[in-house]
Amino acid sequence: MLKMTEEEFLETGLLEQYVMGLLADKESLQVEEYIASHPEVNRLYQEHQKGILEMAESNSISPSPNVRTSLMNEINTEKKKSTNKMTTGISMAIVFAMVMTAIASYAIMKLRDTTRALNEQEMKFALLELDCKKAKRQSEKTNLLFAFYQDEKTELALLRGNAKAPNFNLFARHNKNSGQIALEILNPLSLPENKILCLWGDRDGEMILITKLDKTVQDKLITYDIQMVSFNVTIEERAEEIDHPDVSQLIASVAI
Repeated sequence: MLKMTEEEFLETGLLEQYVMGLLADKESLQVEEYIASHPEVNRLYQEHQKGILEMAESNSISPSPNVRTSLMNEINTEKKKSTNKMTTGISMAIVFAMVMTAIASYAIMKLRDTTRALNEQEMKFALLELDCKKAKRQSEKTNLLFAFYQDEKTELALLRGNAKAPNFNLFARHNKNSGQIALEILNPLSLPENKILCLWGDRDGEMILITKLDKTVQDKLITYDIQMVSFNVTIEERAEEIDHPDVSQLIASVAI
């Protein structure tokens, strides 16, 4: 019994050789046992056989009457030559085997080309499906933002940069009914790699981090505590966790 995976078995080419009758008896028996115990390989075997038969039928050519008559006369003549009878039979068998091998090879090649083309189409379809899902998510996010902007309870707060960052401006659209905020940074600051901007909210005298102002904050809705009475922006050291603001690096603030 052949001990290999279906993928390894198909890569050996044993199935194609078996279909074309090119294997020795021992190898043929092993292949037959493998086909019988692996349904997917058996399916491919049936397809190979079907393909060879279809190829033989589609590529067969009926001889003209004159050619047929001449061929039959030649065969009858050969029958009379007892000394050449065995040689003729062997030659015809060899020619037939060569023709069938060529047809089988062509059928297998076409099958592989078809399988490859099908796999390519399936990959393209999968990529297209991913693009559609991505576009759908983007459309849903855009619709949510549009509805948020149009909500009469959504207010606009402008955070202007102080002397530390005179060109900095941040639009903070917030809605105390939904507890959401949408941010739009105008004239972003050019900061060192180890620095980052953070947006804080003042609630009962305590500064609570709302979000880091990196490239991911725009064009999406962020949850915030509706009890906050002001928004504040500071420059902080870049880190995974930022517990409290560096008040000395406050660059913008607005009451809400």
